[in-house]
Amino acid sequence: MYVETEIEARAAVDAISTGHLPDPDLVARSAREAYDRYRMLDEGIVADYIPALARASRHLFGFCIVGVNGAVYEVGDAHHAFSIQSISKPFVFAVDSEAATNLRNRGIARLLEGYGRMYFDGLEATDVYTKQCSLRVSAKDLAVMAATLADGGVNPLTGKRVISAGNCKRALAILATAGLYERSGDWLYEIGLPGKSGVSGGIVTMAPGKGGLGTFAPPLDGAGNSVKGQRVTKYLSERLGLNLFASKPEA
Repeated sequence: MYVETEIEARAAVDAISTGHLPDPDLVARSAREAYDRYRMLDEGIVADYIPALARASRHLFGFCIVGVNGAVYEVGDAHHAFSIQSISKPFVFAVDSEAATNLRNRGIARLLEGYGRMYFDGLEATDVYTKQCSLRVSAKDLAVMAATLADGGVNPLTGKRVISAGNCKRALAILATAGLYERSGDWLYEIGLPGKSGVSGGIVTMAPGKGGLGTFAPPLDGAGNSVKGQRVTKYLSERLGLNLFASKPEA
């Protein structure tokens, strides 16, 4: 069992008040520990209802942490490209096989349309959504996106504002309450951070004022969330003292 030193614990607690990630060595070591701890975990099922997702190797696993100061920590398959799926809100891009198998979403669109709840063409909206879900990203891309939201809309690698601070605030609030399907409540209780998952195996998590985490591992739990991604995020949230509802990191 790993036991924190008093200095490391103090560094993580100080990070909460100063608005930065803890000491770089602690972050890098914690990332490697999380990878080593969960890389052999073989739980969950790879999504198979979209052909492109079914072809993914269940052994892919990587994640990336990006601080609001631009610091980058990468582990494992952090550069492997996969479709963003429902982590896709800011993007629209047309690729892969999903349009041929999105009959369920089309049915939902038609049902909503029948109840007068669609204010534009339902199938056109579904088509746009399907295309944006097909955008290819990596865990590092997700981490940069997360850190951008965590820093009020400023991209940490370019220093440029790409989203308004007000929109970031609203997005984080929504993600905190509804980002992981029916496990959203458990996620907020256990991890204490806004996050969003996708059925390709990605999870994006924001530590407001500190940085972002992007994880990728295709096997999913019953709710459609990456099994390894959840474990890694919980470990790092506790290890680095990121939980918004905790006063110090867990020893």
